[in-house]
Amino acid sequence: MEDTRTIMENKQDDSASTGYARLREELSKISASSSSKPHRQILIGSVLVILFTLCGLLGGIIALRVHLQLTSSSLDQTEGQVSAYKNVINNLTAILASNVNQHGRKPQSAFVSEPSVVYIHWGASSCPEPAEVIYEGVTASGSTNKSGGGSNYLCMTLNPDYLAPKGGRQGGRSYIYGAEYRNGHDYQPLNNIHGHDAPCAACRVRRRSTFLMIPGATTCPTKGNWTLEYYGYLMSSRTDFKRSEYICVDSFAESVPGSNDEFQDGAILFPVEAYCNNRANGGLPCSPYVDGFELTCAVCTV
Repeated sequence: MEDTRTIMENKQDDSASTGYARLREELSKISASSSSKPHRQILIGSVLVILFTLCGLLGGIIALRVHLQLTSSSLDQTEGQVSAYKNVINNLTAILASNVNQHGRKPQSAFVSEPSVVYIHWGASSCPEPAEVIYEGVTASGSTNKSGGGSNYLCMTLNPDYLAPKGGRQGGRSYIYGAEYRNGHDYQPLNNIHGHDAPCAACRVRRRSTFLMIPGATTCPTKGNWTLEYYGYLMSSRTDFKRSEYICVDSFAESVPGSNDEFQDGAILFPVEAYCNNRANGGLPCSPYVDGFELTCAVCTV
């Protein structure tokens, strides 16, 4: 900033020096022509040139002075702003250092995304607190009567988007079907939803980083600060149908509004029983598992 002022002052000095040199040149002409009357016109012209030169020099000096004052004022204002910014930064640095000393760690920035975990709540259209609903959907998978298609269960959104759909069912396609609860009317806890379609919800839990589905349990590990999101029944396709994955359906399972108990040619969900009466064929250990008992599950987060 000091360099800028110096440059402006040097420009002013250069302008003044040029004016003075012009003035001395004209005075020399006057001295040379004053002794000769015929040169009176030249003398008058020289005087006029000197007057105009003086006026121009005076105007230039005034303009330079005004410009220099304005520039100096602007520079002073900029210096004040920079000084204020430095004070703010110093104060923030002191606050951060104080927090580190008090808590032994650096405070988290408000712009850093907090950790969270996402899981599917099977058999429900809502999420257990404090989880938030990302979207509601319906449980779907490939048909149990077909050999192709997908075998995993998906939580299909209730608000689908399409890119380039072609009307009508085309040959050479894969199909996905809604999933129904099935229990053969012989398992009382699920009798009221037998044959109905299964809802689902995508859930997000903040300040967690991992989720785990534990088959055969209704509680979470006591070590590691695990939190139980929900518990229920382990369900899958029937053994003599097309294979599918195992999912954990809420013990208070709901049904999709408007669905009925008529069997559809689609995906199905049956309770899963423990098979432990024949270890030679790969059964589960009969202690602690009980042959023929419907298995439970738990969804935990930490």
